[in-house]
Amino acid sequence: MLAVTQQTQHFRTWLHPEYQNCLDSCKKELKEVAWWINRALLSGVRKFHGKCTRKVQISGTKELSYYRVGKLFRFQNIISATIDGKGDPSKYSEGTNVHFHIYSQGGGRCVQQFLGAGSGVESATGHTILFPSGCEFLVCKREEDKA
Repeated sequence: MLAVTQQTQHFRTWLHPEYQNCLDSCKKELKEVAWWINRALLSGVRKFHGKCTRKVQISGTKELSYYRVGKLFRFQNIISATIDGKGDPSKYSEGTNVHFHIYSQGGGRCVQQFLGAGSGVESATGHTILFPSGCEFLVCKREEDKA
């Protein structure tokens, strides 16, 4: 989300002033939503310990080499992953070429804790783990799909 708001700085320079105000308002609201999501993730809810997978699309060789095995990095944004062995493995695979195998040591929180009992979205998102912004990750294993 932070990256999106930074990109809007260039975009807003050629917007009509009326739309600039709307953009500023949306940006402020987006930051507030991100703040509340992070607060919920860092609250006293049960922490997830276990294996999960994050599937992404990385096209540049420079960016791909950044995520080498042994690299410790920090995501600026809130990220999601899927619990290994749960849910539909192909659901988030379309268009991805790199799979990060993550062992959560308590940084992530299961989305299911935030859903109401019998929620209609529970079956679709109940196996998702959310990591708050600023979480650190050590790349121990990286799997690439060959084209």
